[in-house]
Amino acid sequence: MKTKGSQFIGNSLFSRLDKEATPDDEMAKFMGEGRAAEKGLDPLAVDPTQMRRGVVVELEHTSDRHVAGKIALDHLAEYKNYYTALDTMELLLEDGIDPREWDPRTRLKQVNENPGP
Repeated sequence: MKTKGSQFIGNSLFSRLDKEATPDDEMAKFMGEGRAAEKGLDPLAVDPTQMRRGVVVELEHTSDRHVAGKIALDHLAEYKNYYTALDTMELLLEDGIDPREWDPRTRLKQVNENPGP
């Protein structure tokens, strides 16, 4: 099955994202629909580090890099640091901390009061 707009995406897009961390015009053409388009997000204005991380994360759910990129861009349209926040949440959960109850100011105070060895 061919994703709508995939004719604009070549292997060069993802090799550029991996090497140069710069979305290109082909990505902009492909991303013409979805949440990012509804919000008027310019794909060229997205933080390339967030976009790269997003593609990696979304490839857990699809084997199509084009679809993964589109999903990532839609998430970034909602929250520009979506994948940093996701990584933080996962680290907290691994430590048994409920992210909804975590306050970084409290944690900093604990560290300052008990600096350790």
